[in-house]
Amino acid sequence: MPDQYFVTPFFRLSLAAFFIVAGIELLVWYNTVATPTPGTWIPLLAYIFLSFIMVFFPSGSLNMPAMLVPAVILVTLLNVQIMLGVVPHNLTPATLAMPLTIVVMVCSVMIQRNHFVSAWVLFVISTLLMLKWHLDIYTPRMTILAIFLIPAAILAANHIFKRQIDQSLHKARQSRVLLQNAELGQEQEHGVSSVAAQRVAEVRSLTEDMLHRIAYNPSPVTRAEIDDFRFTEAQLRDTIRGRHVVNQEILQATFAARHRGAKVDILDERGEPLPSAVVRSLTTCAVDLLDSATGGTITIRAFPKDDPIAVMLVHDGNCEEDEPSAIEIAQGTGAIERF
Repeated sequence: MPDQYFVTPFFRLSLAAFFIVAGIELLVWYNTVATPTPGTWIPLLAYIFLSFIMVFFPSGSLNMPAMLVPAVILVTLLNVQIMLGVVPHNLTPATLAMPLTIVVMVCSVMIQRNHFVSAWVLFVISTLLMLKWHLDIYTPRMTILAIFLIPAAILAANHIFKRQIDQSLHKARQSRVLLQNAELGQEQEHGVSSVAAQRVAEVRSLTEDMLHRIAYNPSPVTRAEIDDFRFTEAQLRDTIRGRHVVNQEILQATFAARHRGAKVDILDERGEPLPSAVVRSLTTCAVDLLDSATGGTITIRAFPKDDPIAVMLVHDGNCEEDEPSAIEIAQGTGAIERF
């Protein structure tokens, strides 16, 4: 989603669709259920128009400004209050169709604009307001439950849709980075690029998503995101201290092991690429060891070229019941010895 998202055809189409749906629903609701006085229509239409304009406010980014959120909630609740005032006091799908439609549409946009909690708060308060207004309930409980479960399911589907969009954007950014790395590798083959340029590309591939989160999402950082930042920083450190030891499979297994509470140290005393036989053995042993670790300390160390041991992996459970284990990978042949 571009920063100036409100100039895109998607934004204009969404806004037009919302007004069309709301207009059709309003006409049906007016002709079948509502009995408003002439003086009620002006504030009702004004609040509907204002709530949509505010929730679609062109802020320059996908994130809706935090200062607008209380105003959107207040205007939408006033909208609901006016609508409830022009319908009978009995709980039926027909009487609640228009209020629920407006609430679901506003909440859906709030979810897409990264205000998940506020959207559900608005939905819950609106639901309580509708239930309190309808004092005479002649509708079966299952019908009442269905009336409010359907909008709740729509909002839940919006969460899933939003998550799929974020994942697609994440994959698109990863693909872009991979393409840049591939182009960089091609340049290296022709002797054009430098080691510094390759290093920048590697750092970008690890940190681009988090830098994008910090730059464009002003919402408070969660505990899980802080952990991801910390583990990614450790992963970046692995690519520096264990430059010729790690690969993508080992990095992913290391990231998951740290999430489970294990401490991982990767050191490269060799300073040059490992033989292919050693790399195959190292990848297999390291991934198996990291995937099975739920705690303790794991150390992966590559030794100099003149040492008979190419790489040693040590797992210390940091408790008396769990004895340390080690794996040695022989220089050149990649033979594995466990003890």
